Amino acid sequence: MNLTLKILATAGALTVWAFNAQAADNARSPDDIIATHCV
Repeated sequence: MNLTLKILATAGALTVWAFNAQAADNARSPDDIIATHCV
């Protein structure tokens, strides 16, 4: 597997992870989000 594909795969995985994290935050109440991020 060449380096370019590794970079693209990693970037894609991070993008999916960030999108899922944002969606999870949006599904919770603001108080839960603040408590989670401040810990």
